[in-house]
Amino acid sequence: MERTGTMKTSKKMMHCFLWVLALSLIPSAFNGCGGGGGGGTSDAPKQSNNSEITVSSNQINFGSLVANQTADNSFTIQNTGTRNLVIGQISTSGAPFEIVAGSDHCSNRTLLPNQSGTIIVRFTPTANAVYTGSFVIPSNDPDESSLTVNLSGVGQGLNVTINRVDSSVPGNIRMIVSVTDANGDAVANLPNTAFTVFEEGEHKPTIVVSNADVHPVSAVLALDNSGSFWASRLEVQNSAKTFLDQLRNSDEVAVIKFAQVIQLAADFTQLTSAAEINNLKAAIDAPYTDSINATLLFDAVYNSVDRLILRNPNNRLAIIVVTDGQDYDASTLLPGSTHTLDEVIAHAQQAGVFIFTIGLGADMHTAVARRMANETGGEYLYPPTPAGLNAIYTKISQILINQYEITFNTTKLVGTLNNLHVIVDDGTMQGDDAISVTY
Repeated sequence: MERTGTMKTSKKMMHCFLWVLALSLIPSAFNGCGGGGGGGTSDAPKQSNNSEITVSSNQINFGSLVANQTADNSFTIQNTGTRNLVIGQISTSGAPFEIVAGSDHCSNRTLLPNQSGTIIVRFTPTANAVYTGSFVIPSNDPDESSLTVNLSGVGQGLNVTINRVDSSVPGNIRMIVSVTDANGDAVANLPNTAFTVFEEGEHKPTIVVSNADVHPVSAVLALDNSGSFWASRLEVQNSAKTFLDQLRNSDEVAVIKFAQVIQLAADFTQLTSAAEINNLKAAIDAPYTDSINATLLFDAVYNSVDRLILRNPNNRLAIIVVTDGQDYDASTLLPGSTHTLDEVIAHAQQAGVFIFTIGLGADMHTAVARRMANETGGEYLYPPTPAGLNAIYTKISQILINQYEITFNTTKLVGTLNNLHVIVDDGTMQGDDAISVTY
């Protein structure tokens, strides 16, 4: 009985084996008809066997820019195909748009699969007008052999900057606003009717505009004394001294010098007399006594904000920093500061401090200096040579003297985020600025 049972089990196993063998042969036969594959892979998407051009954007909007100033935009082209992408000569439609000389790493180049290249496009408006243009990218992409990227921007005659927003009094907003022309010179004596203010898109019909010079200026002069500035240190010092002569006797100034160490050359001194001004000038001329083999730019500006926080909050708080935009330690070739650029900007914004950056040096890091100024309500100014520093300081002093104070009532709650938009129209030229601020 046991053997019979065993034989029956063996026959069942044999039948199963034959069925499995037969079934295993069926897909092979089908595969032979299909020319390969099997295992469900015939439904998988097939990758295109071509070059494929992909760009970072099909359009670039430069926004608003004062006439004769420039704005740059970095643009990326990538080959996302499986064959080489051959790019021809890229060309723009012409002024006021251009490809920055030396920045075109794409024209007449072959990009391997997954490889990319960049170009920098520049916008330089010359008038109060709306501009449109384009640049064309020829390539061997079979689907887009000629790809067009549209360009747009607005030229303005006036540069409007919201320097500071004060919401410390519930129900009342106070803004400090500066207005300059295309040459960077302050525009003074504008009437109340030249200003239009929007809060969260709502027009504020009742505003009060006055000259902000009723509020003294508390300013820190932050002077770079690192090795890259050593050759031009006398011009830097002499021009800083002329700045003191252009402020009012109600204003106050502190002087710090920085390289590897941040030195307080002179604490805040009110410009009440010639003796006080001369003391500050002597501090500017005093030699820097620490190592010049590092540049603690970010720490120096952060430290300046800390000092301004302790001043009268009704004063207009400003930092004027002369810099090449570099923060580094020569011994490590790494950033020297403990603070980052983002931290400096956030700290200044929180304290209501606006930063004027004066760019100087052959190896100027413009992007850093621009961000530090533009995102804190200040301005970036760049003299071609150290000899132009006097004119730059004159522009800054005139901007400070001719700032406007705009006040209006609000029903927005404390702690809410609100968008403010200021438009200035003097009858022949226009300009505007916008900012998001938490009340």
